[in-house]
Amino acid sequence: PSAAKLAPRPGRRGKLIALGVAAVLVIVGVAIGIVLGTGGTSASPSPVSTNQVVNLTSGSGSSLAGVGLDGTPAAIAALDGSLWIADPSSDAVARLDLDRESVIDRIAITNPGALAVGGGSVWVARVPGDSVSRIDPETGTVTQTIQLGRARATALDFDERLLWIADGAGSSLLAVAPSTGRIHRSLAVDLRPSALAVGKGTIWAADYGAAAIAQVDLRTGRTLATIGVGNGPAALAIGQGAVWIANKLDSTVSRVNPATGSVAATIPVASGPNSIEIAGDSVWVTSQYDGSVSRIDATRNVVVETIPLGGGPTALAVSDGDLWAGVRPSARDAGAR
Repeated sequence: PSAAKLAPRPGRRGKLIALGVAAVLVIVGVAIGIVLGTGGTSASPSPVSTNQVVNLTSGSGSSLAGVGLDGTPAAIAALDGSLWIADPSSDAVARLDLDRESVIDRIAITNPGALAVGGGSVWVARVPGDSVSRIDPETGTVTQTIQLGRARATALDFDERLLWIADGAGSSLLAVAPSTGRIHRSLAVDLRPSALAVGKGTIWAADYGAAAIAQVDLRTGRTLATIGVGNGPAALAIGQGAVWIANKLDSTVSRVNPATGSVAATIPVASGPNSIEIAGDSVWVTSQYDGSVSRIDATRNVVVETIPLGGGPTALAVSDGDLWAGVRPSARDAGAR
């Protein structure tokens, strides 16, 4: 039985006290609702003890479903019901079958740091690296290694027909045709690209050190705009009518209007945003130092939920509508074991 049923019937003074307590509870409840509606934090999970990928659509806080990994998930890409995971700590790319929730293959590649999928292949590069490896997902073997000469790969992305490589050494964007596996186009940009996102007819490149992004026309190769954003733009995503940039050094997300080439909103997020992805009607951004992922309402440009992950998030990927995050133990927790 509840305490309310056991308590004696209150007199007038008791009624006033009860009403006062009820009013306080209502106010507290409203306040909690406001907090949760404008960026509330889910219940904190226990610190992760192993590297893993976590399904963010499976629950929240301590109820999130994760799959353990042998090594660090530095980058993630989704293809045909699997997550492909760059694991530089083990010099390998792992293939995680999402139906079995287990790693079914590991392909030896030295220090992988960037991934892209497209053209029937998985593309892998060190960061920075002087080559790009091509993996056949059917056989799980490296079928080609593309030498970049003096170029140094810092990021990869794939449009409808071409692999794009950010060349941080030569301030250029390189295009590779899957049919030949050769570089057939190079676009000069007025920055040192460190992150990429390809949209319809344009490619966006971020310069981490210059706090700027460039919009490049894929047909002409001409830079349409160079836009100042937050400090340390670490990752980009395109969707919901905008380009979204995770600014790691000042813990913000910039929303850029591609039609005007200007920043439409600057959204504060948790400390150290390092990856960003569009899933459903929301923008999701991981925060490395805070150990969390935040969900941004793209219609209001505000954080509506922040989910603790129990470790340091590394990357995001969407597979069949599910959003996955790579998570590794924090340095403090790793040192305590």
